[in-house]
Amino acid sequence: MNEALKRLSGILDEAVDEIAKCEAEAVREVDENGNQAGFESWMIEKAEVLVSLPEKVRDAAEAVGGDLGAFVLDRVEQYSSSAETSLEINSPFFMSALLYPSSHQSGEPNNLELVAKRVREAL
Repeated sequence: MNEALKRLSGILDEAVDEIAKCEAEAVREVDENGNQAGFESWMIEKAEVLVSLPEKVRDAAEAVGGDLGAFVLDRVEQYSSSAETSLEINSPFFMSALLYPSSHQSGEPNNLELVAKRVREAL
């Protein structure tokens, strides 16, 4: 199980990093370049990372098993479903809000970061 936890943690951390890059680049596109299309492109990439996440974590989450494995798989499937919806309706605003509850405060971790932290704490 420890190897599966390490693998799962690595997959989640990689997704967290990819999403952080997408969000940072999207903000840069608007703030530095005034480029709304660039912002939207990065938001689409963020949503696509989330759509693909269940497939990437499934084997490791199932190998971890128990409550933690089920929790991770459930959460990433929820995030993926929301991301699919955001792509279907082509809403950059919805894409930008993915992973952030309405009560989110600047500087707090997003929901995927919290899931990744929970897995790291189990190592």
